[in-house]
Amino acid sequence: MSNDLCGVYDPVFYANKAVEALHKSLGLAGRVYRGYEEEWKQHGVGDTISVGVPSTFSATDVNTSTGGTTQDIETDEVQISLDTWKEVKFKVTEKKLSLGPDRIISDHINPAGYAIAKAIDDSLVGLIKKVPNYADFTATPAWSDLTDARAVLRDLGVPLEDGNAHFMLDSTIESAVLGMSQFSNGSYAGANAETLLSGHVGKRLGIEFFTNQNAPTHTSGASADTAGSTTVSAGDTSLTIDDLTDTQTVKEGDIFTIAGDTQKYVFTEDGEVGAETANKLVSIGCYPAIKEDSEEGAVVTLENSSSKNYSHNFLFHRNAIALAMAPLTEEGSKLGAKIASVKDPVTGLTLRSRMFYDGDHNIIKVSIDALWGVKLLDCNRGVRVRRAYT
Repeated sequence: MSNDLCGVYDPVFYANKAVEALHKSLGLAGRVYRGYEEEWKQHGVGDTISVGVPSTFSATDVNTSTGGTTQDIETDEVQISLDTWKEVKFKVTEKKLSLGPDRIISDHINPAGYAIAKAIDDSLVGLIKKVPNYADFTATPAWSDLTDARAVLRDLGVPLEDGNAHFMLDSTIESAVLGMSQFSNGSYAGANAETLLSGHVGKRLGIEFFTNQNAPTHTSGASADTAGSTTVSAGDTSLTIDDLTDTQTVKEGDIFTIAGDTQKYVFTEDGEVGAETANKLVSIGCYPAIKEDSEEGAVVTLENSSSKNYSHNFLFHRNAIALAMAPLTEEGSKLGAKIASVKDPVTGLTLRSRMFYDGDHNIIKVSIDALWGVKLLDCNRGVRVRRAYT
């Protein structure tokens, strides 16, 4: 075999190139907290790993008599289930392999890395419907819409000065933003030079703006009235809402509030009033867990007054969401397959490449796969910025 073909049969080479393609094409995934185990362990789908996350503290008074307050840091680790296992598998003939490694990479390995990147992104955008905080774009998106959304995040106590704030835009909002003078006027002290030259939205207001074609959509439920009543206790993850009108609906991801509680919540499942008991939504799931005990019959306000279609743009801090990846087993190498896993020590991105020969059909199969899990670390470090559409 010539030296030119050595790379064609090298799974480490393929895995490295796939990781490079994956890294270049990360959207939301490239801007969230990246967690992975320090030890190189091989995992299977369904395994749970512990991921270290940044702590959040409060400053307390110094008390030399009592020793002051020692804060618990048990929350510096969270459990993330590695529940998503995806692959791109393709077959090549020995004739195609003879074209050399560069052709295999450009035609097959890079597209495989991009496909895995999109699958990871899909997992992450699926968490946005659990974020209960929101702002809205007006019919004609304006600069004030961006600053209003920023104010919501600021009021949640999210740090905006550490360079970790990001704003994911759908293509319609990107088009509107690129037309705003704050992004397109060349007289803004050079701030718009990159935007005008490349079309890249860039950084404004201490926030990195980026476009994601995977921005999720949401269709809200339809409510004849918007106010009900409930009695809940701190820690509850479901509630019953009384005094509503039969047949009105809520959808997973719809937002509601409870009088006397500053936290906003979302429903974690679809529901129909009166489906079990007249004028009630019975034991419907909510997120996050209820923060405060409510008074008897506290007013519940449903955010969805009529069925609407939304595209969810997303303003968030990096530590709102975590992505965890881990190596897959290489046991198949004992059975003749060529297998290698490559892990980027900086980002934790991990891919496995496998090559095996199908003698019956005179072809070589190549698989690029990855194992990962995602988790919403703090729903109050993100804001859905909704664009209504018909």
